Amino acid sequence: YDVTKRLWEEYPGSSVVAVGPAGERLVKFSLALVDNVATLGRGGLGAVFGSKNLKAVVVRGSGEVRVADAERFMDAVKGLYERIERYPFRSFVTEYGMMAGWAAWAEMFQIPREEAEAYFNQEVFSGKVRVATIACPSCPLSDKFLFRIPGEEVEVWATDYLTPLTVFGYLFQITDYRDILRITATVNQYGLDMLSLSNLVNFILGMYGEGAITREDLGG
Repeated sequence: YDVTKRLWEEYPGSSVVAVGPAGERLVKFSLALVDNVATLGRGGLGAVFGSKNLKAVVVRGSGEVRVADAERFMDAVKGLYERIERYPFRSFVTEYGMMAGWAAWAEMFQIPREEAEAYFNQEVFSGKVRVATIACPSCPLSDKFLFRIPGEEVEVWATDYLTPLTVFGYLFQITDYRDILRITATVNQYGLDMLSLSNLVNFILGMYGEGAITREDLGG
C-alpha cells in the first residue's frame, strides 16, 4: 500500500505493480499488487520480484497503441460496451462486485439463508464500509473497492469482498466484517495470496486440534 502511494505521488498518473514483505522474503505464495487493488501471480510472482531485489515496477504511458484496423476495432468495442450497458445485473455488480454472487455461492454450499445473512449485510457494505468503487482502465464495470472501517484508520483496497468473506469469514466462522477487513488489509500489506494462506492456516489448525503439533511447535 505505502510504496504504491509514494510512487503515485512521485509519478502522477502512473500504474504500479509492487510486492510486500512476503515477496521480499521469497514466500512461495506471495503475489504482486497492481495499483493496490488487483493481484498478479498466485504462483509466487512476489517471490520472483524478491529474488531479483525488485520492489516495484512503475508504468506511465505517453503514446498510443496502434491496431491494424482502428475502425473495425472500435466498432467491436462499441458493441461490447452496449452489451454490458444492457446487462440486467450491471448496476448490482457495480454496487456489490463479486458479492453479487454471494447468494448463489451460499446456495451451492447449502448454507442456510439466516447464516448467510449473518456474514453479509448489504446495507452495512454499501453504507458504512465502502468508500469508493474502482474500475480497471477502460472497464465499464467498477467492481473493485476501497473500504474503511468506521472509527479506524484501517484502509482496505480489495479486488473483491467475496474472497476474504469466504476464505477468512466463513471458513473460520468470523462474522464481524471489521475483523474480516482487518485480516484482508494485513494480508495485502504483506503481499500474500489469501486462498493459499487460509488453506495453510486451516491445515495448521487441524494438525493442532489432532495433537500432531503443539503450541511450542508454533512458536509459543
